[in-house]
Amino acid sequence: MKFLWFILLLTIKSFANESLIQNINILNETLNNRKTISCSNTIEFNNSDTFEYAQENHTVKFACSQADSFRSLRWYISRNYCKDTFGEDAWTCAESNLQKIKGRMDNPSLMLKTTLFTQEKFLEYKTSLAKKCCPSDALKCLNRFKKVKLDIVESAKSSAKYQTGTDPINFGTNGNLNKIIITTSKLASNYTKEGIERILLHEMGHVCQFALISEDKEKYMEFTSPDKKCLASTGQIFFNIKKMSSSSCIINKLKEAMNKNKGNFCYGKWHREAFADMIFREEMKTIYHWSYDLFRGTPAKNYGSVYEYIQCDLKHFPQKDVCS
Repeated sequence: MKFLWFILLLTIKSFANESLIQNINILNETLNNRKTISCSNTIEFNNSDTFEYAQENHTVKFACSQADSFRSLRWYISRNYCKDTFGEDAWTCAESNLQKIKGRMDNPSLMLKTTLFTQEKFLEYKTSLAKKCCPSDALKCLNRFKKVKLDIVESAKSSAKYQTGTDPINFGTNGNLNKIIITTSKLASNYTKEGIERILLHEMGHVCQFALISEDKEKYMEFTSPDKKCLASTGQIFFNIKKMSSSSCIINKLKEAMNKNKGNFCYGKWHREAFADMIFREEMKTIYHWSYDLFRGTPAKNYGSVYEYIQCDLKHFPQKDVCS
């Protein structure tokens, strides 16, 4: 079954540059002609094929008075909207149990649905988010969005990243230096389409960063310099280029975290990740877009406390869908 999925993945890998209809026809033909594969060793709970817009079946399940703070609110959200729907290991509405994720990866029809949805949203965001990120006369910025690619790779490691280089306009061989890379494990862990949208919105936030700064070659070189990439001042460049109403709040939250967390931390990366998390926050319209970030509270080397700075933009938090 793993081999079948790998063949399917190779078929759709060049999707961003081909016709969606052509790919769907190829994939459907592949699935229709596939041989029956024995999965007798697959544990039953691994066979879940859930992948949906969770908001479509959403109902408010608790009163706001039950939560005395935003911090406690997230636990009510986790219990009522994630665990009760997707299981105890999906407290963020994304699966964390590796055995269950593997079972989902080995489900060809599920991975087909998930992959096609991801590619469709990617193409949609390439156009719509370019307009939100780039000034109309910023041709280098717009060109980076136009040329950005999506690569879905088979891997048991759950990861998503934007890959680029040190040249503002040269995207390398086959555009490899202007590419979003997402693993099949990362896709399989998401029960909701909103979760996939969150991943793409974050990575497109990184595309926006590099697209904006590509208009100034000197700043671009400074930003990508190995000697300066971990400086907070380098990471803050974007908050000056692209103004957000939440910018000062985000920077203050990061300063507080930097004062509390000394040592082997890349503060420039903290700012880059924060910008990518927040620049398209208005596109995250449901609790299922927010549920993952609510539990990213502990700072790591390359990102600060996401849970803290997302509170800088609560005007886009879907409070009416959370509690009554």
